[in-house]
Amino acid sequence: MDPFSPQARTEFLEYLVNNGLDGSIPGNDTKKRKKIMTLKRYEENIEWITTHGKASNNMEKGRRHRARTDFQIRNGSLYRHNPNGQDGLQVATPLTAFDFIVGCQKASLHKGVRKTYGMVMERHHGITGDDVSAVLKHCQICILNRPNHT
Repeated sequence: MDPFSPQARTEFLEYLVNNGLDGSIPGNDTKKRKKIMTLKRYEENIEWITTHGKASNNMEKGRRHRARTDFQIRNGSLYRHNPNGQDGLQVATPLTAFDFIVGCQKASLHKGVRKTYGMVMERHHGITGDDVSAVLKHCQICILNRPNHT
């Protein structure tokens, strides 16, 4: 039994768009904020890592350098180097973030947002606690297990 309704994924994508996935929300400093990587940026990073041609300008040269030092490709997926020396963290995109969160939630046996977020932080890059909360509010098992304080 899938504890999520079919519209949960659609509502999560709407949440991402409404909360500045593309960095278009005024007032957010998207350069310093951890966030889910857009598909365009994800594909650019893979291209910059795999191609060995010369950069056409200094900006592209810097981006290629950052992509090669910050990321690696394993099994066709992009991973961010983990600063503490362990295996890299799999980079989340709008199409994969929902599945990553649900997978961690099932692995943590529906123990709540904090434990699920802790597991997400150990495995994936770019997913915030708010992202985890946005997905878990649709889980029918968690809704049933939530304590009622009324």
